Amino acid sequence: ILVLVGCGGGGGGFSGDDGTGNGGDNGNGNVVPDIGSIKSIVLDSGQGFSYAITTTNKIIITGLTLDGEQMTSITIPSYIDGREVVAIEEDAFEGASSGLISITLPDTIIDIRHDAFNGCVGLTSINIPSRIIRIGQGAFEGCSNWTSELSLPSSLKILDSSAFSSCSSLYGNLTIPNGIKYLESGTFYGCIGLTGDLVIPNSVTSLGQGVFANCSGLTSITIPNSVISSLTATYNHFNGCNSLTSISIGSGITILDANVFSGANNLKTITVDSGNANCSSVDGIVYNKEQTAFFFVPPKISGSISIPVGVTAIGEQRFYQRTGITSITIPNTVTSIASNAFYGCTNLAIVNYNATNCSDKSGSPSFFDGCTSLTTLNIGNGVETIPAFAFYNCAGFNGSLLLPNSLTRIGKSAFSGCSGFSGELAIPVGVTNIGKYAFSGCSGFSGGLTIPAGVTNIGESAFMGCSGLTGSLTLPYGLTSIEKYTFDGCSGLTSVTIPSSVTSIGHYVFSYCTGLTSVKVEANTPPSAESTMFNNCTALTRIYVPSAKVSTYKGASGWSTYSSKIYGY
Repeated sequence: ILVLVGCGGGGGGFSGDDGTGNGGDNGNGNVVPDIGSIKSIVLDSGQGFSYAITTTNKIIITGLTLDGEQMTSITIPSYIDGREVVAIEEDAFEGASSGLISITLPDTIIDIRHDAFNGCVGLTSINIPSRIIRIGQGAFEGCSNWTSELSLPSSLKILDSSAFSSCSSLYGNLTIPNGIKYLESGTFYGCIGLTGDLVIPNSVTSLGQGVFANCSGLTSITIPNSVISSLTATYNHFNGCNSLTSISIGSGITILDANVFSGANNLKTITVDSGNANCSSVDGIVYNKEQTAFFFVPPKISGSISIPVGVTAIGEQRFYQRTGITSITIPNTVTSIASNAFYGCTNLAIVNYNATNCSDKSGSPSFFDGCTSLTTLNIGNGVETIPAFAFYNCAGFNGSLLLPNSLTRIGKSAFSGCSGFSGELAIPVGVTNIGKYAFSGCSGFSGGLTIPAGVTNIGESAFMGCSGLTGSLTLPYGLTSIEKYTFDGCSGLTSVTIPSSVTSIGHYVFSYCTGLTSVKVEANTPPSAESTMFNNCTALTRIYVPSAKVSTYKGASGWSTYSSKIYGY
């Protein structure tokens, strides 16, 4: 046995973080008892390891000997020459030979210092001593073949960063002892075998970056009110936690980034403590405290969702591919819904729409693009505007479309392609503006169409392809122009009355209205018109105009094409 004497002081190459021989306390106070500084070093114990004797007559294991590097297993005793073994020095077994597969530690050890077993890839068996107080930074990092149920004793008070990082073969439910104050960065990173419901104890006050990242077996995490931390996407707290289905957030958490949970791809619900001053939760969705803005919608949220009154905007792809949602209620406070807000919600069947004056979208697709199970649309009384492209190509909606009496404007392509609606299309009397393509392709509507007297604008192609509309159509006085293709393909219409307020008629306005037999035009001055306005109206035989203006109409541009069908009334 080789003994070096007089190596004390600050501990030399074997000292901890604070130069006392004990390592730093990570802000936890002096929870690791003073075991003194290094007095002498025994380079070869004869048992495969070296050790140091401290000024308090304690033993610190300092590393492997040459013989130890050839061993497959090492057992460290509780006492050596009557002295208690209390610590594993930093870097003591770091990168040990892959042939070393088993180490047995005595329960007398209270301190495993940083990187003590870091990178021991061959190690399959090692125990955590029952009296351990501190496990240092990277102490077991990269021990990827250590196969054991991780059991942390109640004596543990300090658990430093990356302590068990990439210990991918550890398994079982993770229980963190009460008394630990900080969960440092990467502590359990990549511990894919840890499973079950993790309840963080009330002693913990902060969460480090990536502390649970890639812990793909954890199913739920409860963060207590004692934790005062900011959660941001860059910290990757939950990234790769693919089995995580629920998270409970305490009152001390501040969410700074809407993508903070984005790596937890199977998350179903998030619950926020009511005392949290930064955020709140409703139906498992996280909002700001005032519930006026979204923070996060869990990827696997399911069932009926009611967005709180107060929310003003539903952002781009906010509910993107939330396939578990079956019903959504949009409150009257919403003024903006982005493109694809509900894209790919393939089980969404019921939409309760109450947004009073939601702004127009700039173009397709609709709010509900890719929602292939839509069946029911309920538009609440109080809605004044249906924004452009709101329900574009939502062909799954069926039954009657009941528009509320509060409605004043129907935006461009609002219901375009909604071919599943059936029954009569009743446009409320308060509507003044019907946008381009508003009902184009709504072939399921049937019966007569009444356009209210207050309508002053009907956009091009507004009713194009509404082949189920039948009977007589009287356009309202106040309308000044009939835009191109407005009633193109409305093959069930039999007669049309055009009021004297109309001054222009566009291309193909009534094209392919094959059931149309008569048209009445009330203006004394022929509206400017295109010769294609009645293109392929094969049943049209009479165009009635004021008796005194028959010759004027027959000679007018656009009208002269139909001179043989023009008669006075």
